[in-house]
Amino acid sequence: MSFFGLRPGFELSALVVSWVAIAFLTLIVANLHSRLRVVEAQRGQGGGGDEAWFAHLLGRRLGEVIGRTTADVPRVLILLSSSCPSCERLLDEMRTGGWREPAAIGWIDGPPSPPPEIPGNATLLDDGPRIGRELGVRLTPFALVADAAGRVAHAAPLNDLEDLHRATVSPEPKIEAR
Repeated sequence: MSFFGLRPGFELSALVVSWVAIAFLTLIVANLHSRLRVVEAQRGQGGGGDEAWFAHLLGRRLGEVIGRTTADVPRVLILLSSSCPSCERLLDEMRTGGWREPAAIGWIDGPPSPPPEIPGNATLLDDGPRIGRELGVRLTPFALVADAAGRVAHAAPLNDLEDLHRATVSPEPKIEAR
């Protein structure tokens, strides 16, 4: 008996196994595609772009976020991770790149050991893990920049010091996601 002109045996077995593998791969790709669509919809990408991803942070008082109610609340909060090379690079750029704005710095996973040198105009926060959890920050380095009234006007992950400079210069509320 022959099936598609093939003799029962190795050739037929190889053909069946190949088609079964193709069918499984198709199911896997379809599953990944549906999961990606769900994630994109949760991020607000479904029809409106990334604008909604960090919108829950806008308008909050930065002093309340970092647990300070005094007048010495910095205008910038930077959240870092101790195992993040981009975070180390950002700290280096802040130390050597002429960063002048007072900032609060916190590590979302606790400060590294030994602690790195932070810029002289920065304050080290002890409760970075709490702040990161409460804000839902999973990307580092991440910055919150307050306006003149002390409310968060900018919330975005950072690539470099230039991103941070742009965020502190821009007075209008802005959300960026990458």
